[in-house]
Amino acid sequence: MGNSPEIPGQSPLALSPDGKQLALILARGETADGSVCRGVVVVRLADGAARLIDTGGEDMLMRGSMRGYLNSAGEPAVVRPVWSPDGEWIAYLRRDHGIAQVWRARADGSYAAPVTHLAADVQDLAWSRDGRRLVAAWHPKEAEVDQAISSEADKGWLFDARVVSNFSARPLVWAGYPRAVISVDPSDGKSEEAGADDIAALKMQTESDDSSRPEALAPDGAHAWAQSSGTSVFAPTGLQIRDKKGSAIPCRWDSCRGPFWGMWFRDGSKTLIFLRKEGWNRGSYALYRWAPAAGEPRRILLTNGVISGCLMAADGLLCNVEEARVPRHVVRIDLQTGRQTPIFNPNPAWAHLALGTVQRLTWKNAFGLPAWGDLVLPPGYKTGTKLPLVITQYVSRGFLRGGTGNEYPIFPLAAQGFAVLSLDRPQEYSASLDHIDSWDKSNAANQKDWMERKSLLSSLKVGVDQVVAMGIADPGCIGITGLSDGATTVRFALINLPGFAAASLSSCCVEPRTSMTSGGIAWADWQHNVLGYPRATEERPDFWRPVSLALNAAHIDTPLLMQLSDKEFQLSLEAFTALREHGKPVEMYVFPHEYHEKVGPTHRLNAYIRNIDWFNFWLKGVEDPTPAKADQYRRWEKMRSGLPRLPKWGEIIPTSEPTPLRPPAP
Repeated sequence: MGNSPEIPGQSPLALSPDGKQLALILARGETADGSVCRGVVVVRLADGAARLIDTGGEDMLMRGSMRGYLNSAGEPAVVRPVWSPDGEWIAYLRRDHGIAQVWRARADGSYAAPVTHLAADVQDLAWSRDGRRLVAAWHPKEAEVDQAISSEADKGWLFDARVVSNFSARPLVWAGYPRAVISVDPSDGKSEEAGADDIAALKMQTESDDSSRPEALAPDGAHAWAQSSGTSVFAPTGLQIRDKKGSAIPCRWDSCRGPFWGMWFRDGSKTLIFLRKEGWNRGSYALYRWAPAAGEPRRILLTNGVISGCLMAADGLLCNVEEARVPRHVVRIDLQTGRQTPIFNPNPAWAHLALGTVQRLTWKNAFGLPAWGDLVLPPGYKTGTKLPLVITQYVSRGFLRGGTGNEYPIFPLAAQGFAVLSLDRPQEYSASLDHIDSWDKSNAANQKDWMERKSLLSSLKVGVDQVVAMGIADPGCIGITGLSDGATTVRFALINLPGFAAASLSSCCVEPRTSMTSGGIAWADWQHNVLGYPRATEERPDFWRPVSLALNAAHIDTPLLMQLSDKEFQLSLEAFTALREHGKPVEMYVFPHEYHEKVGPTHRLNAYIRNIDWFNFWLKGVEDPTPAKADQYRRWEKMRSGLPRLPKWGEIIPTSEPTPLRPPAP
C-alpha cells in the first residue's frame, strides 16, 4: 500500500470528488506460487466499509535512471487510482503480460476493463476536465528501441555503457526519450494526440500527486513551499509563504525549518498545515497548524512512527500511518487536536499477535553524528536475561519488518528468543563538511579514506556497546545483517571490528577485480571518476584492503551466509571464492529473476526462514528437526567443526590491523 515511508513522492490514496470515499491499491504476496495479488479497493469514509472493484495484474516495480539507462532495483511502484470528475469511474494503471496499461472500473465494482493497448508502459494518467476522456503519458520510443536491441542480438550486442553486465548482457534502454501524451475515448479505445487542455490536466494531476517538493496552493492564489536555505546539498529547507496579494509572510520559528513532508492550506488560505521531520537525527514526524495571524505554528501531533501519503479532506487529513509494532493503515487526523481515527486497516489480524517490546536508543558516533536504533525484545523478556543479538540495517522508521530490503524478519527473530537492534544510519559524514554543493562532491568526500564507512561502523559499535552495557546482549552471540549500504557496513565490520559470531548478506561485494569489471563500463567510469576507485589495471591492494573480503579472507572466520539475486551474484564471486579457498565458513544461495531487493513472495519467505535457521544455529546452537533440512545442518556442522574460537564483542584480538575509527580533524 504505497512506497517506502522514507521516500516522499506520489500518494497512494485518492479521494473521491464528493469527499466520501477513498480509493487505493492493495498488493499481497502469495507464497504458494510466488505471485502477487493486486486489487483496487474503495473505502467508505463514514464507516470504513471496503469493497474490491477489480483484482488481477502483475507486480509493478519502480523504474528509474541508473547512469542514464532504465532499470529497476525491485522497489514497488506507487500506483494511485484517479477518480472521474463525476465520481462514477476510477482509472488506474495495471500491468498484464509485462506492460502497464490504463484500466478503468466503475466505483460500484460492476465493471472493469483496459482502456489502452500500447506497446510500452503508461507512466502517468489523468481524466480530462470534462471527464469524457482519459489522458495517458507513455514513451513510444522505448518500445521501438527495445525491439531494436532484440534485433541487434543477431549480430551480437555491442558492449558499451548500455550494459550492466552483472544484471545481464542485454543492453538497457536509455532513460531520456521524450514522452508522448494521448487522449483516449474510454468507450471505444480510440486515441489521438492530446491537446493543450488535456496535457494541462495531466500536468495538474501529476503535480498534485508529487510531494517530493512539498508545496501548497490555495484557491485564492496563496502559495507555500519549501526552499533551501543555502548552497550545500545538506542545507535545511525553510518554509516560504506568500499571501493572495503576493506579499511574503515570514516564518522565523524553528518549526519553520525542514525537511518538510507535506503542506496543505485550510479555510481558504487562513491556515497552513505542514508535516516535517524533527528531533534526534530527524527521527520523528510532527504535524503543525499555523495561522500566521495568530503567531507561532502549533504542533498538534508528534510520533516516532511514520506519517505519509496524506490528502486533505473536509473533516481532517487522511494519511497512511505506521509505528514500530503497527503496519501501515489509513487514519483521519483531526486538525485541531491531532487525534487519529482509524479508517482502513488492511492487516486486522496483526493486532492479535503477541509481540515483544520496542525501545528506541539514541547515541552519537565518534564523529559526533546523532544516530539511533530500535531495540526489539522477545515477548515476556525478563530483565537481566542476556540474549543473542541480531543487527538489522540501515533504515529503522515506521513498521519494523526486516531491515532495508526486508529479508531479516525482526519480530519472528524476537519470537525465537533473539534481541534485535534495528539500526538507522546517521547522516552522511560529508554533511559535517563545508562547501558540499553537489552530490558528486558528497560522494567523493564520503569515499576519501573510507570516511563514510568509518562513520557508519562507529555508529554501529556505539549502539551495540549500549545494548551490551544494558546487560541484554550476550557479547559472545552477536550477528549482523544487511543489504546494499547495510551489506557494505557488514563487510567493513567483518574486516575492521572483531566480535561477530555470524553474518548474513543480501548483496555483495566491493572487490579489486569485480568492482571495476563486472558492473559494466558506465559503473566502472563513475566509480573511478567520482569515487576515486583505482582502475582494474592498477594494482592498489592498499586502497582495497579496508573493504575487500577477498583480500582479508585468510583472517575472517565469522560464518557468512549470502542470499543474493541472480542479477547481482556475480559481484560476489571474487569474495566467495577467496573465502572458500581459505576454508572459511561461507554459503551462498542465488534467487532467480530477482532484483537488488527481492520481490518474489516465496523467495522472501525462504530467505526469512534460512536467516532464522542460520542465526539459531550459530548464535544459539539450535537446529530445526525438519527432515528436509538435514543436509543444510550437515554442511553447517562441518563448517563449525573446524572453526577457531571467535572473539567476543569487545575483545581486542584482531588477526589483521583494523581500520582506525578516527574522528575528523577539527
